[in-house]
Amino acid sequence: MRRLIAAGTLCVALLTALAGPAFAGGPVHFTFVDTWTKDHACGIVEETTLSGHGQAYFDADGNWIRDVIKFTAVGTFTNTATGAVMTGQSNQSGEFTPDTFTLRGQGTFLRGPGGVVFYDVGRLVSTFGFGETLSETPKALAVDDPAGFEALDAALCEALG
Repeated sequence: MRRLIAAGTLCVALLTALAGPAFAGGPVHFTFVDTWTKDHACGIVEETTLSGHGQAYFDADGNWIRDVIKFTAVGTFTNTATGAVMTGQSNQSGEFTPDTFTLRGQGTFLRGPGGVVFYDVGRLVSTFGFGETLSETPKALAVDDPAGFEALDAALCEALG
C-alpha cells in the first residue's frame, strides 16, 4: 500500500513538473510501471509490479488540480527458507490533489490455500504523500498505523511459515 502511494505520488510530482500552459483545459493521459522487492518478517520476500493508468487535470493557467489513477499490483511472496510461494493481485483507484489523496477499492489482497490471508479494502483519505490518515473505512489499511503492517507480516508468516 505504501509503495502504491509512493508510485502515485511520484507520478503526480512528475506531471506537476511538466505542467504548463500547454496542458491547460484538458486532461493529460499517462501510464506507468514500477517494480520493487521488499523483505517481510520470517524471511519472506515480496516482489511486486505496479502498473497504472490515469489522467492529470490542470486549470486554465496550467496549474495542476488533480490526478485520477487506476492501479493494478501483482505480487509474489516467497519464504526464502522453505520455498513456499503465494501470489496476489490488487486493484485500486486513487485521486491525488495538492492536499490529499483518496484510495478506493481493494488494496492488499492475499489468498492462500486455506482462503483469504489478508485484505485491505474500502476507502482511505490521507494527507498528500505519507502524511496522516484523515478517514478510513473499517477494513482499509491506514498509512500511519504500524499495527496494520505488522498484521500483514504476521499473516504472511502464518500462511507461508
